[in-house]
Amino acid sequence: MLHVVKPECKRPRARYLLINPPIQEPYRAHAGKGDSEESSPYSGRGYTYPLPIGLLRIAGKLLADGNEVYFLDCFSSLPRTYPSSRQRMTKTEQPEFAITKNWRVSYMHLGLRYEEIDKLLGDIRVDEVFVGCTFTYHNEPTHYVIDLCKKHMPQTRLTLGGIYPTLAPDIARTSRADELFIGPYPGTENQSLNYNFLGGPPGFILIKGTSGCPHRCAYCAVHKLEGNRFKHRYPDDVFEEIVRAHERYGLVEVGIWDSNILMQYNEYLGPILKQIIASDMKLRMSAPEGFDYRLLTPEIAQDLKQSGFSTISLALENVDNTYAREQLNRQNNIDRLKKAISYLRDAGFEGHMIRLFIIVGLPDQDLDNIIENIRFVWSLGCNVTLFPFTPIPGTQLYEEHLDDLHSLPLKSLHPSLYCCVKDDDIKDALIDLSRLGKLNQQRKPQADNFQQVLTSPNLIEMLS
Repeated sequence: MLHVVKPECKRPRARYLLINPPIQEPYRAHAGKGDSEESSPYSGRGYTYPLPIGLLRIAGKLLADGNEVYFLDCFSSLPRTYPSSRQRMTKTEQPEFAITKNWRVSYMHLGLRYEEIDKLLGDIRVDEVFVGCTFTYHNEPTHYVIDLCKKHMPQTRLTLGGIYPTLAPDIARTSRADELFIGPYPGTENQSLNYNFLGGPPGFILIKGTSGCPHRCAYCAVHKLEGNRFKHRYPDDVFEEIVRAHERYGLVEVGIWDSNILMQYNEYLGPILKQIIASDMKLRMSAPEGFDYRLLTPEIAQDLKQSGFSTISLALENVDNTYAREQLNRQNNIDRLKKAISYLRDAGFEGHMIRLFIIVGLPDQDLDNIIENIRFVWSLGCNVTLFPFTPIPGTQLYEEHLDDLHSLPLKSLHPSLYCCVKDDDIKDALIDLSRLGKLNQQRKPQADNFQQVLTSPNLIEMLS
């Protein structure tokens, strides 16, 4: 929804419009079944789709510089009491297509409809427009919103920024944007999020306090987006941001959206968690990006438990170390993994509270490798989270398979479509295996309960 925030000065220097566009998501249904068999790709906590952190930080800087800010969030993640566009799903006019012989796909539009955006833009006059886009496979709605802006404000300068134009600038240039902004906006790294731009707080506190990654995993773009040097905000500033949101809005859910959250633990996350423990705020902590098990220690495990983490996700990626090294440019250490799990158990995390990420749907990955990974995680008494591979422009794996991917529209690279899986039987198995995640919500070990959710007798036999 559109919200206007005015600076403290009587006369603003300029007026800016910042837009977080709606998105379109593939929506799977079993072939031959009606719409009642379909299920939304969105479930669980709101921050599974992150807030527009970049736009919120830019808005905060523009406001601090004395500008008036119009913020149009077409895909809000606000409380249920707020008229949230996130909960509005409408079927698009795009034709259905088959993902396999057993599954068909259509697209759902999530957020404000284009005619609503068109009406809102007709009443706005600003000096400059910023449009942000996070995921590359959401580029088409972003382009359409840019067209609407140009329809109503043809002479107003429009800049397109975010992860999408940074990773796929050649495609982003086909939009009608006057300028592409590549990389992070300067001067916003330490900017706290101002929820006034959203018209109210989300149902959670979202923190991103680090940037950069020294690793070069073949599937990941963090080092391209943020550089190879790891940097972090002052921990006291991050803690104060949490305290302000907790005291002002009563929020207790905290999602830390950092890729390398355990790096320089004693200088960044450690001080934050120790202050949370001492404050007795009773927060519910989460790290959606997971932890590097190689950096876990008994002290860190205790801090995680005492500060309010109820589940812990560890990034395993693939248990086959040769495969991980040659295909993913990642080095595993299974002994360190087992020690990390023992540290977590000693701290009070039961097996169903510990989840291990496994990447599936990789080019040339066979079903035996996927089953081997699932059974290995179960042998540790933990839950498995299957992480669908997303071919991200600019990454090593994307470039290596460019001949197969360059002719596909970006929306075809959505993880739920498994575009790099050529064997329909493997693709069908991956869709069926995605139901294993439901067991995490039941707080039960998957190894003992997978027969409750799988429908394929062959898979049940392989997993037994």
